[in-house]
Amino acid sequence: MSVNTEGLPDDRLKSNLIESVPCRMVLCGVGFIWSRVKGFLMLFSRLISVLILLILPLLSVSAPSRPASLKVTTMDGRQLTLDQMRGKVVLVMFFSTDCPHCQRTAQALRPLYREFRPQGLEIVGIAINPSASGNLQSFARKYGVEFPLSLGTRGDCTRFAGISVMARFYVPYLFFVDKNGIIRQQHDGSDRLFYRNEAQNIRTAIQTLLK
Repeated sequence: MSVNTEGLPDDRLKSNLIESVPCRMVLCGVGFIWSRVKGFLMLFSRLISVLILLILPLLSVSAPSRPASLKVTTMDGRQLTLDQMRGKVVLVMFFSTDCPHCQRTAQALRPLYREFRPQGLEIVGIAINPSASGNLQSFARKYGVEFPLSLGTRGDCTRFAGISVMARFYVPYLFFVDKNGIIRQQHDGSDRLFYRNEAQNIRTAIQTLLK
């Protein structure tokens, strides 16, 4: 053990310095300042998250996208195209019948469809999982789906989304089409900001396009 010029071991000297009143005051001050800064950063982060949740739907709705083209055959044999629904706001949902998230979204759409259909809203659901051909009708009954449902493929979804057939995406995949047949907003299942409060965000998008 080394000894300093005053005869105290170096370790004892360091300990005395750390335990001195001025040093403890400095350490306490630094700790207090850091706790305040840390609290401010956490609050700032939460505020930013809230602001993003509030303005994201408005920003995405206002950004023009591209013309949409779609032709499906519903469960009851009807042919539906977006051209036939021109002049209405159309919500297109690509989904999987065995996806829990899709099941929740289908349930969330039921009251919105009832509320806004008289104002010019149409919803079309397209199941793209291979097993949907055997359980699409039971899906509609179980989750109270009242809007038209049809069968489709993964390729139908990628073409409608304007993405590569090799691109990764998650269902439900929602598309909001305006009265002129232009896709104004789209959200796949990985969009956590949108689906965190999906019922309200869907409502906001619909109301904006119906104006």
